[in-house]
Amino acid sequence: MTEGKNLLIEEFGKEYTVYFSILECISRGLTSRGDIETALNGVEIGGYLSRMEKDFSVISQRKPILLVHPPNKSDTLLKTIFYLLVSIYLQVSEFDRGRKLSLSA
Repeated sequence: MTEGKNLLIEEFGKEYTVYFSILECISRGLTSRGDIETALNGVEIGGYLSRMEKDFSVISQRKPILLVHPPNKSDTLLKTIFYLLVSIYLQVSEFDRGRKLSLSA
């Protein structure tokens, strides 16, 4: 166990404590960059993650195939506008249909 730890300390260099903290967060189930940075009191970890993946091959990034992105504000605005336009169209359509029916009666 200590041999593996010593090897990682040698590979990671003088900032090995940051790397170990990141690995500890991952082992606790924190897998998003934001969650890990929060757990590390806002330490910017982008460069560390990149080196851990590309240089040291200790971690790998995986994304679900069916990843659903939360809608941004413009998507929500467009959906709201579309909803309102369709609602107005349906109301006008119902009004016209009722009016036509009453005229023919």
